[in-house]
Amino acid sequence: AKARRPRDRWEVGELRARVAILDAALRAGRRVARAGATELDVALHVAAEISTLMGEMVALDHNIASGPRSALADPQATTRTFTEGDLLLVDLYPLLRGYYADLTRTWSVGPPTSEARRMHEAVVTALRAGEELLEPGAPVAAIDAAVRGALRSAGGLDASMGHHSGHGLGIFAWEHPWIGSGSGETLMPGDVVTLEPGTYLAGVGGVRIEGDYLITDNGHERLDTLDEDLVA
Repeated sequence: AKARRPRDRWEVGELRARVAILDAALRAGRRVARAGATELDVALHVAAEISTLMGEMVALDHNIASGPRSALADPQATTRTFTEGDLLLVDLYPLLRGYYADLTRTWSVGPPTSEARRMHEAVVTALRAGEELLEPGAPVAAIDAAVRGALRSAGGLDASMGHHSGHGLGIFAWEHPWIGSGSGETLMPGDVVTLEPGTYLAGVGGVRIEGDYLITDNGHERLDTLDEDLVA
């Protein structure tokens, strides 16, 4: 996996195209995020959008969960019905003709609660903290520390984030560089990586936002375009 770094121009083009498809799929899922709909409704609309754009049926690797379920690890879509104030977490990472993109958004179904707003603001701040360090030569452990530090400053919300801060993308959903505290890797031009800060409160739900980035000669380019708004 390390030998496959950095991505060549052709691979970057393939990954860019996959990110655009997941961007469109998240937009389709957001349109369904209304009280009375279900997690499965969102999953079906997302899968239909991806399959239509790919021109073939696609298996949907995902985390889709609402309400308190959105705080779970690796939740799969169920027939749970949305109610006003629910958090809805949608994380998409399907294999699309040999390559992966990986995007996550979290929305409030109807007006968000004050706790949801607090969590969402903390996650966006953590994402920006990580983005500021995305450049060639940056130690990925420092990026992880910046993400967790921002969550810690928001009332200790880092304690609930048991997963990595990000990872590489390519022919596997998780590739080098691994953006975590134990990694000694540094970023290089041509890397395609994610950042995915999250915070999760039992009985309330979870908020995670994940973007995809190309590391350039001078910094980075964000590949996804969907806004990070909390209100669906």
